[in-house]
Formats: sequence, structure tokens, C-alpha cells
Amino acid sequence: MNKEEEIALQLLQTKVRQLILRHGELKRETVRLENLLSDKEAQIAELKEQNAQIKHDYDTLKTARVITLANNDVKETTNRLNRLIKEVDKCIALLNI
Repeated sequence: MNKEEEIALQLLQTKVRQLILRHGELKRETVRLENLLSDKEAQIAELKEQNAQIKHDYDTLKTARVITLANNDVKETTNRLNRLIKEVDKCIALLNI
């Protein structure tokens, strides 16, 4: 083998070593990114569950508020009717005098 071939061979060996090192780096990076992706997917699933629970709680609170308002309206209406009945009774009493 002549000098030029030896230099070419050494250059080729250097490039192969560099490729092997780069391949190892990329492999480690791929594993790291796959782990990160898995963590993020788990986090997304957990946040979706929390979101669903919050929506359910919100709907429950809306329903409870409507029921509470309806009960207050019934109480308020009953009180108003009682006051009107008392006024009518007073008017009838005044007419009877």
C-alpha cells in the first residue's frame, strides 16, 4: 500500500469512527426523546382526566345553582303571595267595618 492509500484508509477509518460516535449520540438522544414523549403523553392523559372532572363539577354546580334559584323563587313567590293575602284580608276587614 502506498502513502496515498494509507492516508485515504486512515481518513476513512476516522470518518467511520466519527459516524459510529454520532450514531451512539443519536441513539441516546432518541431514547431520551422517547422517554420525554412518554412522560408528556402521560401528562396529557392526566390533564384530560382533570379537565373532564372539572367539566363534570362545573355542570353539577350549574345544576345546583339552577335548583337553588328555583327554590329561592318558590320561597320568594310564597312570601309575596302571603303578603298579598294579608293585604287583601286587611282590605276586607276595612270593608266590613
